[in-house]
Amino acid sequence: MEQNHPPLRAWTAVVLLAIVGVLNYADRFLPAVLAEPIRVELELSDTAIGVINGFGFLLVYAVLGLFIARIADRGAFGLVVSACLTLWGAMTMLGGAVVSGLALALTRVGVAIGEAGSTPAAHAYVARNFLPERGPRRWR
Repeated sequence: MEQNHPPLRAWTAVVLLAIVGVLNYADRFLPAVLAEPIRVELELSDTAIGVINGFGFLLVYAVLGLFIARIADRGAFGLVVSACLTLWGAMTMLGGAVVSGLALALTRVGVAIGEAGSTPAAHAYVARNFLPERGPRRWR
């Protein structure tokens, strides 16, 4: 497998993918911090907010992450990242305007789908552009 991009471009992409990874983590962390105000505002039960922000989100994230990873591994990481970031951003924006638990659940599913593509695509990109022969001895 050949390196696809020159080193400067590859490292620039890695920095951007690292920023996406940090935002991915923050987006999973912040709804848990804001769960109580969201629950009160939307008049949801503890169970409902737990399912929306917890199990339901993670189930979609984990299952779709496997399918999205297959697409990214075939070399379509740029398409995967751009499509997932677009969906993730749109659903996050719509999530700020929800007025019901169902709307919140649907936007969180959209966010989960969008986030599910960022990590597998980042790993596929790094694997394609940073060959083991050029890395530290411990990689060989």
